[in-house]
Amino acid sequence: MSRLFFCSTIVAFVGSVAHAQSVDEGTMLTCAEELTLLVGKVDVDVPHSVARGIHVQMFRSGEVFAGHLPFALQALSDCSVGAAGSLNPQDREAFEEGWAVWDEAKGGYFSIPPTEVAELIKEQTGQ
Repeated sequence: MSRLFFCSTIVAFVGSVAHAQSVDEGTMLTCAEELTLLVGKVDVDVPHSVARGIHVQMFRSGEVFAGHLPFALQALSDCSVGAAGSLNPQDREAFEEGWAVWDEAKGGYFSIPPTEVAELIKEQTGQ
């Protein structure tokens, strides 16, 4: 029993380290069939014990759904890394504006999965 626990702990640790190392600016993450995230910025030194902060633009069915959302890396654990991408200039502007508002407000990071955040946005905006 303890050997199984030890092995599963090692696998979980290695998996989380690999995930953390693969999320860089330009990384595309798939979080659900119609929900993808494009990483715009990565905060390496994040206060309050969050390992890394990941700033993304959220797409739903290929269309921009949210210009900027900040997530704690742990909240992205159910997302898979896909092909690299880049924001087009119009989307980049929306991302930068959202990031500037977040930065000025000294905002925090979502600790819930992107699928839950998308549902909250949908409920609040009726999209």
